Amino acid sequence: MATLRKMWAQIGGAIATLIYSVITDGGIIGLEWAVLLTEGIAIILVWYVDNTGQAPYAKGAAAFWTAASVVFMVAATNGVDSKEWVQILIAGVTAVVVLGVRNKGTGAASRPVVAGGSTVAP
Repeated sequence: MATLRKMWAQIGGAIATLIYSVITDGGIIGLEWAVLLTEGIAIILVWYVDNTGQAPYAKGAAAFWTAASVVFMVAATNGVDSKEWVQILIAGVTAVVVLGVRNKGTGAASRPVVAGGSTVAP
């Protein structure tokens, strides 16, 4: 479970978007379906993308892709009002959290060190 922290952070952002959409409109309408679909794709990307020493920011980049997609979808359709700003804010905060959360057991710091100071791949 500790190796899925970034994915759970992305799921939390998607749930926050869903709850906000339902509270403000009484349901999910119009563009909100596209935003939630984008959030679902981001959950899959954040889970699937490798986050090892070769690509340490890949999961964060996937989360930022979601935030950028939400901004583009909202701005390209009918402009941005206060409700859309909150959805953009939720996507941005989610991206920052996904980037900041550390999955336990990933990266060079979690690999055992052998004689000579080199790390061993898990």
